[in-house]
Amino acid sequence: MNKLEQAIRKTAGDGCLYSHAVEKPSFIEEIDKMKVSHLMTKEELEKQKIIYPDFKNTVLVNSFRELRTSLTALSSKNVVMVTSISERAGVSFFARNLAVATAFDMAKTAMLVDCNGRKSGVNEVFELGLRLGISDFISNKDVKTAEIIHESGLKRLRILPFGQSGSDGDESFSHPRFHSLMAQIKYQYSDRHIFIDAPPILKSADARILMEVCDQVLLVVPYGRDTNQDIQAAARVIGSQKFSGVVFNEFLI
Repeated sequence: MNKLEQAIRKTAGDGCLYSHAVEKPSFIEEIDKMKVSHLMTKEELEKQKIIYPDFKNTVLVNSFRELRTSLTALSSKNVVMVTSISERAGVSFFARNLAVATAFDMAKTAMLVDCNGRKSGVNEVFELGLRLGISDFISNKDVKTAEIIHESGLKRLRILPFGQSGSDGDESFSHPRFHSLMAQIKYQYSDRHIFIDAPPILKSADARILMEVCDQVLLVVPYGRDTNQDIQAAARVIGSQKFSGVVFNEFLI
């Protein structure tokens, strides 16, 4: 058992969070109508380090599936913030693939929200170019929610990028329009699970502000790099009510 699997098992606990509810066929059919103009090829997915159901690394895919199942078991806690202690911990990789793994499920939809500024590479990974995003919505009242939510190239997955206005670290996430936006996307669809790609929790004021709009926080720790003291400090900042666990990242991201 690798370290990612061990961490996932610890996070998942004894399995009491798992849901076995069966969705109505009509509901699944409605989800299946989500527009997808272009589907990414397997070659494109592998290039961008995105998993898919028959990805050759089955251990990795199944690990993300298990973690996804634990995190999405309670529909009322559908906003998950993925963060770290320090930079370059693999947060974007984990947030991206948790959203993708959630979209595997025909009864669920997922959204990846880029709150890591231009460091996440979301625009490049999903080829969004200079499309509007969160910062544009905040700075311009004429920008509508529908204009900042974009196709991903994958079924049942939508992307909400950071946007082109403002700059990293300007505390956009404390703006009332951002809080209104997050409330809207959280409650609009009962099947939707939202994953926030967030900056380091101990080094960013933005990360602490983002905790106000999330239900769960997952901490990504590069194996062997951050100390137990650092992890405990991060856990205290997050608090027991929202802290869903630690994933030790042993992959080169």
